[in-house]
Amino acid sequence: LGTADHFHGTQYHSRGTNHHFRDTTYHSRGTYHHSCGTKYHSHGTSDHCYGTKIHTCGTNHHFCGRTYQSGGTMYHSLGTTDHMDGTKYHSRVTSEHFHGTEYHSRGRNYRYHIHGTNDGSNGTNGDSFDTNDHSDRTNDHSLGTSGQNRGTND
Repeated sequence: LGTADHFHGTQYHSRGTNHHFRDTTYHSRGTYHHSCGTKYHSHGTSDHCYGTKIHTCGTNHHFCGRTYQSGGTMYHSLGTTDHMDGTKYHSRVTSEHFHGTEYHSRGRNYRYHIHGTNDGSNGTNGDSFDTNDHSDRTNDHSLGTSGQNRGTND
């Protein structure tokens, strides 16, 4: 639903502009995103994704993960300027560099949750922003299986 987009993957759901994609699924309400992973959900701006699944409401994020929810990377952030090279990340803060295995910020112990929802990858279940899979009020499965964005099917 955006403009000036270039696609190299299988699925795209967006309300943003100027996106470049190289993998399977992208969901965004932000602007100027570059995605090289398999699944991306964002409300942020100027994001670069090299992992498989990212959920963020922040800005200027760079991701270098490998897999999601299968021995790899998980990233959930409401912060800004985060760099992620570990396996799990949960944050609502800014300017963080993470190289460990699990992170919970501001005393909140939410696992695979953002905005009180559940996330899943590789064709499993995922919720983002009080939804039932990976986009805004939509259903979606990772790795190019199926997707719904705001009542539509892809």
